[in-house]
Amino acid sequence: MQEELLIGQFKQLYDLIKQSRTKAIYYANHEHLNLYWQLGAYIDAKLVDDSWGEKVVDQFAEWLKQKEPGIKNFDRRNIYRMRQFFLAYSSLEIQKNNEGLSIVVSAKPQIQFAEDTKK
Repeated sequence: MQEELLIGQFKQLYDLIKQSRTKAIYYANHEHLNLYWQLGAYIDAKLVDDSWGEKVVDQFAEWLKQKEPGIKNFDRRNIYRMRQFFLAYSSLEIQKNNEGLSIVVSAKPQIQFAEDTKK
């Protein structure tokens, strides 16, 4: 009987571990998507207003590689994929309601740059 009680308690602890791991993965993925979205939006804005050309994107990728040699997934090709990700989904808005999540087509969102968040 004592062993069954312990096994039940162990299962409760195991469930807590699983829940925490699932949440950690969710939040990490959320942050990655947010980063890719913001980078894609920034790159798109610079390319659209002709502040940057394709060579500047190449320079950024190379600069980042030199600044953070261990960083991965920020080469030229992936930076352009981040822009494509932004462009593909920039007109969609995901809203949470009582029934779950819903996707709403909306206007292109305004980009919030880091300097704007300090105000």
